[in-house]
Amino acid sequence: MTEKLSSLSTFQRTRGMLRLLARTVHVLWRDKPADALAIHPHHIDPSFGPIRNEITTRLGQGEYTPALKADVAAVEKDEKSTAQELDLKYFPGQLPIHSSYVPHI
Repeated sequence: MTEKLSSLSTFQRTRGMLRLLARTVHVLWRDKPADALAIHPHHIDPSFGPIRNEITTRLGQGEYTPALKADVAAVEKDEKSTAQELDLKYFPGQLPIHSSYVPHI
């Protein structure tokens, strides 16, 4: 991730990575997914407000906010993104495939 994010002028290498990692660990600790034996980039959940804010505000990627909301993960409880709708339609009761990550099987 450092290699991918280091090209952004707004990315604070150590602090930025630690903030993103801390927020990801928080979500993993809260949700305790059974398949999370290690932390991977696909565990970064853009539907979690602090992670979304880190991406859109601190990393200066605000132009992606509408795409994140519409296609990846909606913010409001009563809204669903395209990926979340696909998960509900084709994979009800299972781990999210489209909106979050593909679990290791």
